[in-house]
Amino acid sequence: MRMQVFARKLIHLFRLDASPVVANEVRAIRKLCNGTHENIIEVFDIGEFPDRSYTFIDMELCDVNLDEYNKAIWKVDIVHRIEPDLRALQVWNIMKQIANALAFLHRKREIHRDVKPQNSSS
Repeated sequence: MRMQVFARKLIHLFRLDASPVVANEVRAIRKLCNGTHENIIEVFDIGEFPDRSYTFIDMELCDVNLDEYNKAIWKVDIVHRIEPDLRALQVWNIMKQIANALAFLHRKREIHRDVKPQNSSS
């Protein structure tokens, strides 16, 4: 039997006002993260702990997020002096993937309110 490896996001539900925010996030995730877009991670399962203290989201595990990738590439760039044109090509490729994902969200009438390198995978 093959084990499925995934990342689990935990959302702590300790605040009474967290419920509508979490419900909205879960609704958007169910709508958008079903594996239909190549630049959006797939979500496998969403649920709550039995004591209702956390909501969990099990999703595709990415090798590295954009923040980690950027830090790693700077180290390589300093040591090996990557060709500037190649680095520019890499940056534009990443920007294109982010723009494609955001365009997909907007076509589905959703807005990503937390775009940052830690939320972008490479």
